[in-house]
Amino acid sequence: MHLLVPLILALIVLAGIGYYAYKNGQIKLIPQGNLSPTPATDETANWIEYINTKHSYLVKYPENWIYKELNQDYVYFNPLGVSDNDQSVSITVTNSKSTINSVIADFKTVRNITVSGQEIEIKKYKSGTSVFRYIAKVKNGDNTFTFGFSMYTDKKYEPYFDQILSTFKFLESSSTDKNNR
Repeated sequence: MHLLVPLILALIVLAGIGYYAYKNGQIKLIPQGNLSPTPATDETANWIEYINTKHSYLVKYPENWIYKELNQDYVYFNPLGVSDNDQSVSITVTNSKSTINSVIADFKTVRNITVSGQEIEIKKYKSGTSVFRYIAKVKNGDNTFTFGFSMYTDKKYEPYFDQILSTFKFLESSSTDKNNR
């Protein structure tokens, strides 16, 4: 009986502390409803496909962007109404037999991304006083596909570089009969 009184007092004190903590938001009850994860949405699902038949690849770009193909070895994409030089994502294809002047710059690897099944590095360098450029390279046989992104002052288009890269896929040789879009 002597132990029963202190035990009851201890339970009352603990209940009081619990009630105080609940009222002050330190303890939160989680409802036991039907909690199902929200499915991830593919932000690139409604994007437009660009198909290059010479090098057998497909890449998607946003609906409010355009592409310009200088030749089948060089294409770039940029937002409508934005200068070609301001914010563009480019793809340049070279092969081991071609000679191209490489840019001499202090590249810094900023992140890795998987493109067409290959883990590649995205590198960044500063060109001039306010221009940042990103590049990434994917190899396929003798060809090297160099992706570039130039960012001047507006960073709002920067996430599109990774998103466009994530849609890049090499095509089977039988699916290259389609025209470029």
